[in-house]
Amino acid sequence: MRKKILLSGILMLFCILQTIAQQRIVTGKITDASSGQGVQGATVSVSGTNVATTTNSEGNFSISVPKPNSRLVISNVGYEAQIIPANKSFLELALKTSVSTLNEVVVTGYTTQRKKEITGAVSVVNVNQMKQAPVGTGEEALQGRASGVTILTSGQPGASSDIRIRGITGFGNNSPLIIVDGVRGDLHNINVADIESMQVLKDASAAIYGVQGSNGVIIITTKKGKSGQAKVSYDGYYGVTTRGPGYKMANTQEEANAIWLQQRNSGIANPSSKQYGNGANPVIPDYITPTGYTLCNCAADSVVNPSRYNINSYQITKANKIGTNWYKEITRNAPTQDHNLSVSAGSDKSSYFF
Repeated sequence: MRKKILLSGILMLFCILQTIAQQRIVTGKITDASSGQGVQGATVSVSGTNVATTTNSEGNFSISVPKPNSRLVISNVGYEAQIIPANKSFLELALKTSVSTLNEVVVTGYTTQRKKEITGAVSVVNVNQMKQAPVGTGEEALQGRASGVTILTSGQPGASSDIRIRGITGFGNNSPLIIVDGVRGDLHNINVADIESMQVLKDASAAIYGVQGSNGVIIITTKKGKSGQAKVSYDGYYGVTTRGPGYKMANTQEEANAIWLQQRNSGIANPSSKQYGNGANPVIPDYITPTGYTLCNCAADSVVNPSRYNINSYQITKANKIGTNWYKEITRNAPTQDHNLSVSAGSDKSSYFF
């Protein structure tokens, strides 16, 4: 038994030593291909493993490679990722700037430009992120999606919102010009799910629209059918909007106490009067008149006789001594849902999108 344990220990130690022998340290430097400067914060990882590190302020790195045939993956935001074999003890690599996002086509005025060619103040709205918010109008979906654009909502369901680009610039109308597929339109009544792209022109690039574009221009391109077979898309959500904890409403007695205190401080109430009961706790009457004047605190009182009620000559109302929680009565947990179904297709001659 002791020999078996000793043999197992020797084999385990041999495997550990062999693994350590296979691992080696690889160092290197990552630079920018255009400037030659070191790239800080670039990620260097061993492909297929969880081993990773980042470059320092000068672009240098050091990483432990577990196998001789390992490959290193170098990536950083704004650069093209590269995969190189870790076959040297020192590696030097120049990263190229990623141009995929700079080649996106942006609509500016009556023309289109690539994003890398734009020199003016143009904000390209991320439509995918805009659709994530469960909103009812296009203005609400634009809130917080573009710099310098402010959406002012009244809070009334279905009401339109005010759009301000770079604040209030004049004494008259400060609303921007809305262009939908090349035609003047309205952002309030457009379905957010139908928007393909959205750009906000905030400076001289909006001058092509004349005086109407002086407050900025929002250009919207809607979805269109693309070449290929018919495509069916569905997008929807369901949720519940809760009314929240609400407010602690005063009951009838608490409201009466507040009214009594207000009248006493105003010199109207007489604390010793029978009408107001015992001091700061006025007695709630059984019946009141339409004008709010208390008749009595007892239905058997000779002054008040419910059987004599007449809408013209003898109007009395039974007092609500418990009170009504109006916040609870007029609010509820409301379900909210949205469903969008589209069918599209196209060819070199025509296209459709429903």
